[in-house]
Amino acid sequence: MKKRIRPAILLTLVLIFLFPQSTGCAPKEVEQTNDSLRVAYFGTVDLVAGALYEFKEAYPNVEVTVDAETYEETDDVGESFYTRISAEMMSGNGPDVFVFECEKLNANKMMRSGAFVDLNELTDGDPEWDLTGYNQAVIEAGQVDGKQYIMPLTYDIPLLLSTQSLLDETGFDISSANNYITFMEECLEYRQAGKKPELLVRNPLHMRPYFYQLSTEIINYDTRAVKVNTPEIQKATELYQRAIISQYYQDGLGETSAGGVYGAISLRDKTSLFERSIIPLEYHIQNYRALKAIGETPVTIPLYNVEGKLAAQVNEAVAINASSPNQQNAYEFIKLMLENTDYVFQGYFPVSNKAAERYMEQFMGEENQLSLISGDTGEFETLAALTQEEVDEYLDIIKKVDTAYIPERNVRSVYMEEIGPYLSGETDDIDTCLQNSEDKLKIIVSE
Repeated sequence: MKKRIRPAILLTLVLIFLFPQSTGCAPKEVEQTNDSLRVAYFGTVDLVAGALYEFKEAYPNVEVTVDAETYEETDDVGESFYTRISAEMMSGNGPDVFVFECEKLNANKMMRSGAFVDLNELTDGDPEWDLTGYNQAVIEAGQVDGKQYIMPLTYDIPLLLSTQSLLDETGFDISSANNYITFMEECLEYRQAGKKPELLVRNPLHMRPYFYQLSTEIINYDTRAVKVNTPEIQKATELYQRAIISQYYQDGLGETSAGGVYGAISLRDKTSLFERSIIPLEYHIQNYRALKAIGETPVTIPLYNVEGKLAAQVNEAVAINASSPNQQNAYEFIKLMLENTDYVFQGYFPVSNKAAERYMEQFMGEENQLSLISGDTGEFETLAALTQEEVDEYLDIIKKVDTAYIPERNVRSVYMEEIGPYLSGETDDIDTCLQNSEDKLKIIVSE
């Protein structure tokens, strides 16, 4: 899926008035007719296309409509689309099913507002509803007080890629860099020693210390408490600015290109020490196989949070409108979407563990020719085959995911606006930047 993210500060202010905090009231009961199905989504979601086809085949008498928009120059990240659909659902209208990218929505607030159906009410007593083969920690991210308001479909985890030769040559002590802060401390020590390569991380922006990645509870959406200006967050932000991002702003260093084998090129040429792929399953594995094909020993490094946990960020998810008169149809559609995660590849980790396993196993046995459509080949010609041991090692990392979160659009927007001047070097007053961020978030969650 196309991923283009930009700050949306104006949208943040608009959404403040669109998402009243939960009052604890149950949604109004809606008479169920189940004679139609309206599905809303933005962009190109293959999971939706497959499920729509199968639903129409299984229920030919149900009228199916889609409310979809594609990527366009005037709305390349879906700002107006997400604002419109969210407002409709909050006012008791809108689609029966909403498929969305979590970072483009204020889903945590919507879960507590009565906008979504508790899926448990539909799954109880259904023998076909079996999620034992799915990542339970990721699924729980869509719950509030045990109620499943959001069903995650795909997720991301922070993985770094390097090579053993680079680590040996530079002496970077990855064994002590076992969480975000200790990793940044090691990066700063490395930078201060004046060692090469030129960059530590090829895409510095991908290592921003979002509060989610730190797994500090800056916002309690139930009590509306906010804590941003803390010693832990201040330390993480300072380390990131000094060790990683300063070169991006001051010297213009850092790549933003994705896809292809840009990461493998950078590691091979020793212009960076680590690659952080924005799509950790597809791009990470492709770079891994490219490096292996030229005789390098790739090293995959999961980056744990400050609590020692491997935290997953939910990427794509689906929910049922609490005001929908077609909730059973919507539920049957969601079941088809989950089944589609077993064989429709999205690039991110699918919530189905077996789907990730099947994706990895297809690369075992023999090497593949590197396709030109994969972006700059950097004179890489082949992608090496994976061994069973390598597949098992990668799948073991997925099994270590023990916590997950749904990003909140407003939180990220505020961070980018208020912390930006410190990261870019416009000011060295980090305390004021963090306090401004905290003050703004308090206004948002109090609405």
